[in-house]
Amino acid sequence: MKALISKEHKRLENGKDLGQSAAQSQRLRWLQKLPGNKNITRPAQQHQTLLRLDDGEVTKAFEDHVSAFPCFLLRSALENLCLTSSAFLTIKNQFIKSMAVFSIASYLLGIGDRHLENFLVDTSDGEVLGIDFGIAFGSGVNLSVPELMPFRLT
Repeated sequence: MKALISKEHKRLENGKDLGQSAAQSQRLRWLQKLPGNKNITRPAQQHQTLLRLDDGEVTKAFEDHVSAFPCFLLRSALENLCLTSSAFLTIKNQFIKSMAVFSIASYLLGIGDRHLENFLVDTSDGEVLGIDFGIAFGSGVNLSVPELMPFRLT
């Protein structure tokens, strides 16, 4: 799924990769301002620092990050897979259904670590397939920052 979104971002932003987006720059600037951590690079460091911050501050930073990111990239990417509006409706519906079923199954099975790089989208019909189950079925509790939630979709 990340490849679809990244390709669409490059198309709309004159060749800029997702890592060069305004939202990513804003997130990195915010991380650099965090107290006591000028070079936060590892997720474990970020997690420990964020746990010490006020909930409102983290929520506001997240909302600012989300507002800086174009919210229509996935829709545009799915639209670009189609030649007709009826094809778009078919692909969109299949995407929604398969993503919902996969999310429910992941929750019931306790599979965490779901992010854009852990989903494959079949570009012919929009079906979502889950991949990379390396940290799944309870093994995430042994990480340096334990995966304590039964399901996390990032």
